[in-house]
Amino acid sequence: MNLFADVNISISASSVAWYGAILASLTTLKVLKDLWHDRSRVKIEWLFNMSITGETKKYFLVNVINKGRRPVKITHVATKEYGQTRVGLLGHSLTNEKSRILTEENPSTNYPVVQGDISPKSLWYVVVYDARGKEYRKYNPESTSLLTRIYWHMLKPKTSKKMDKK
Repeated sequence: MNLFADVNISISASSVAWYGAILASLTTLKVLKDLWHDRSRVKIEWLFNMSITGETKKYFLVNVINKGRRPVKITHVATKEYGQTRVGLLGHSLTNEKSRILTEENPSTNYPVVQGDISPKSLWYVVVYDARGKEYRKYNPESTSLLTRIYWHMLKPKTSKKMDKK
């Protein structure tokens, strides 16, 4: 006695096509989600008037935080102030003092610099560059409005190329 003698299974081509299309769509969504979460995401914070114990100088401190899973190697950190034609690199960006690779185990690094003329009203933005050449910017909400950004980006005269070559 054969229990499966009367069982007839038929699979149509359209059901196989639908199964393949649904499976491919779900796989694509999973890959895109993984790519989105694995990208490098850098958060930039700063503080004014920071003091170091035993010193009288005031410091401007930039904190760079890796919020993503991908390791990020920070190469340069700079500030741009209103009226400047170029960004000003922070002191620790010029020296290879220590490795600035941000991972999940070491997610942040600090860049302290003597404050000098940098103030909350003069700071336009802080920019961070990684080893791949990607630029991360954070504008200063205290002194930056949309109209101010448009003025300084579009209407303010640029430096001439003759001056850049010298």
